Amino acid sequence: MSIDPYQVLGVPYNATEDEIKKKYRKLVKQYHPDLHPNDPAAAQKMSEINAAYELIKSGQAAEYSQAAQTDSTDFGNTDDFLNSFFSAFGFQTAASQMDENELYSKIRSYLASGNLDAAASYLNRMVLRRGKWNYYAAQLSAASGEYADAVRYADEARRFEPYDPEYAELSAEYHKRFDAVLKRRSILPILASALTIMLTLNFIASMVVSFFAKLF
Repeated sequence: MSIDPYQVLGVPYNATEDEIKKKYRKLVKQYHPDLHPNDPAAAQKMSEINAAYELIKSGQAAEYSQAAQTDSTDFGNTDDFLNSFFSAFGFQTAASQMDENELYSKIRSYLASGNLDAAASYLNRMVLRRGKWNYYAAQLSAASGEYADAVRYADEARRFEPYDPEYAELSAEYHKRFDAVLKRRSILPILASALTIMLTLNFIASMVVSFFAKLF
């Protein structure tokens, strides 16, 4: 398969056999055709998951983990908000040697404690930026007041894992909380322009009245 099997399963390249099995079983519970009858997208996803698992289990996926260790990672397409957030605090984009699960554990802890700088730093170290990465990026964006990014990341997390109830709940919650805020923000410039026009017209009208008052 052309897609990295480790990315399909959402596991780090140094994941143990037990970790891979555990993640595989979790994905099977989410995408099994019996749970999603007449859903070709779920069937396709299940097919990719099975192929990825078999590839890793057979040892034929070693080339992917070796390539990940030797190739540099291009972060040029990282979101503008996160790029500016990271660079503002001098964080580097080098891939971390830390286990992926440990990284996410630290990210959760920093988000819970309100240490957004550290949470952003650890998010920036992640190589696999799929459902879970977008899930935490959404929370970081929301905590930073970047509501448009929060909604977009939450939607992206759901796109990667459409049957994950946690991701679906976050996406729905952020749309409910932030859509109205974003709508108000988009209206504010229009209202400001309208107010400026009204004040200008009022000024012109007062000048005209004053002019004619002097004539008579």
